[in-house]
Amino acid sequence: MPGIYCMFLAGWSAMGALMERSMNTDLPYFPFQHRNDSLAPECQRLQETQPIARVRMDTLEAWLITGYSLAKQALTDDRLSLSLVSRPETPKLPAPGIPIEALASMDALGRAGLRKAFTSLLTPAHVARAEPRARDIARSLLDRMAGSPQPLDLYGHYAQAFPLALSGHLLGMPLEELQPLAEATETALSLEPRRPIEYQRNWESTRDYFVALLERPDLPDGVARRFRDENAARPAEDRLDAASLADKLVMVFGSSHLGSASMLSLSFVTLLHRRDVWEELRRDPSRTEGVVEECLRFGLFLPAGLPRVAREDLDLGGVTISAGELVLIAADVANRDPAAYPDPGRFDPGRETKGHLAFGLGPAFCPGSALARMTMKVAIEELVRRFPAMRLAVPPDRVTWRDDLIEVRPVEIPVRW
Repeated sequence: MPGIYCMFLAGWSAMGALMERSMNTDLPYFPFQHRNDSLAPECQRLQETQPIARVRMDTLEAWLITGYSLAKQALTDDRLSLSLVSRPETPKLPAPGIPIEALASMDALGRAGLRKAFTSLLTPAHVARAEPRARDIARSLLDRMAGSPQPLDLYGHYAQAFPLALSGHLLGMPLEELQPLAEATETALSLEPRRPIEYQRNWESTRDYFVALLERPDLPDGVARRFRDENAARPAEDRLDAASLADKLVMVFGSSHLGSASMLSLSFVTLLHRRDVWEELRRDPSRTEGVVEECLRFGLFLPAGLPRVAREDLDLGGVTISAGELVLIAADVANRDPAAYPDPGRFDPGRETKGHLAFGLGPAFCPGSALARMTMKVAIEELVRRFPAMRLAVPPDRVTWRDDLIEVRPVEIPVRW
C-alpha cells in the first residue's frame, strides 16, 4: 500500500525536524507504545483533554493532533506542508538503512517525471483487472499452508507473502526472486545498531538487483518496465542514471507490499480475536467490504503519525504553531474519536465508516487506496473460505510486536485450524 508506507517513512524522517527551543522533559514521550492492537491510554487522555498537544521524542518536540475534527483541518490546511518534511536540508533522525535522498520516494518520483508511471497502475480500473490474479496468488499460498505443521505463523506465510507476491506481479518481477529482496528491505528498515557499512552494502546490493532487472530485454509489463521506458523517452539531460532509477524502484518495491503486510497482520489479529465476525464472514462473504472498512478505521497502523511542517505561523485548535515546527497528525487515534464514531473502541463492521482517515485526506490522500482495499478484501475472503475454523493459537495479549523495525507488525501470528 504505497501511500501508507511512504507517509510512514516520511514520518520517520520528519522526526528530526529542528525545533528551536529547549527540550521540556515534562512533556509526554511519543510514540507511547510498541503494541498496535490497543490504543495507548495516553492517546485517549490527550484526545479528551488536549486534542492538540506538545509531545517530545528523544531530543525534539512536536505538536500531536489526536482529535478527529482537528486532524481533518490539519490534513487539508496548505499551511501545513508535507513537502517541507522531505527537504534535504531538514535535519533528521536517520532511518539508518535507507539513504536520506531515497526517503521521500513519491516526491522524488514526481521530480523525476515517473509518478504517473506508478500511479497509473493504482487506478480502480487497473486494480479491478488485477483482482483475478490476486485471488490465484492467495489460493496458491493457502493451499501450501494447508499441508504445513500447526501452529503456523500466519504473518510469514500469508500476511507478508500475499502482498509481496502481488507486488512482484504489479512491478513485473519474478516470484522466485522476491523473498531475498523482502529480507533486504527488512534489513533497511531495522533500527538495530549495525555498522554503517553493513547498511550501505545491503542497500547497494538491492539497488544492483534492480539495475540488472531494468536491463532485461524480456521485462514484462509493470512498474519496472514503465519506469525504464518513460525514463528513456525523456530528453537525455533529464534522464535518471541507472543507479538513481533503481533507487526509486527499491522504495516502490518496499512501499507496494510492506504497508499492506502491516495492515493485514493487524486485521487478522483483530478478526481472529472476534469469533462472531469471523463466523459472519464465513456465512456471508458479501460482508467483507464492510469488515475491511472497519479494519481500516479501527486499526492502529501509523504509530508515528502523519507529518507536516508549518510553512508559517498559524492558529489551530486554540494553540499557535510557529513556522518550521513539526506537526504529527495521529490519524489512527482520530479514527477512534467518539465525537466522530460512537463507541469507537468497539469493532463493529455494521457501523458507518465514511470519512475515516486511514488513507489520509486532501492532496496527500493515499494513491494506493484502491489497491489496499482490494488486497485486504481478497486476503480476508480467501483466508476465511479456505480455513473457516482458523483461530489464534495463543491468547491475543500473547501476540508479540516488533519494536526494532520502522514498520509496524507482530513478530508472528501463531494460528491453528
